[in-house]
Amino acid sequence: MKTLGQVRSGVVVTHFRTGRDIADFPDIAHELRELPDDVQDGWLYDEVTGECGPVQVGPVEIQAALVVEAQRRLDAFALARGYDDIKSLVTYADDPDQTFAAEGLIGKQKRSAMWAALRDYKDLVLAGEAPMPQSIDDIPGLPDLTW
Repeated sequence: MKTLGQVRSGVVVTHFRTGRDIADFPDIAHELRELPDDVQDGWLYDEVTGECGPVQVGPVEIQAALVVEAQRRLDAFALARGYDDIKSLVTYADDPDQTFAAEGLIGKQKRSAMWAALRDYKDLVLAGEAPMPQSIDDIPGLPDLTW
């Protein structure tokens, strides 16, 4: 038995165990590769070396994902009160209407608290004093984004 995988654009899209050869699958033989038994769908396959392994996610990719998620959460907070996004909400902080001004100020405080918490945690990670977070929920001190 061996593991064959269908590879498209360098990514394993499906794999299966079989006693058959690649030539026995003429319709997809051009996409099939013999792969390690522990392969997973979504792994990368290097056509030059024949090596196969999981996608490596580094600090840059994790940081980018955290920024996107923080922004998504801030925008959702603003949307809950009918604002287009957090940028729109904070423009009301100096509004003459007291309700809008109060909501804008809350938005401004929550936005600042979110980015400060992410910055402070990043500084801890870079100093070797905290582990690299795998999700935004791993970061302590994030503001409560409820009204």
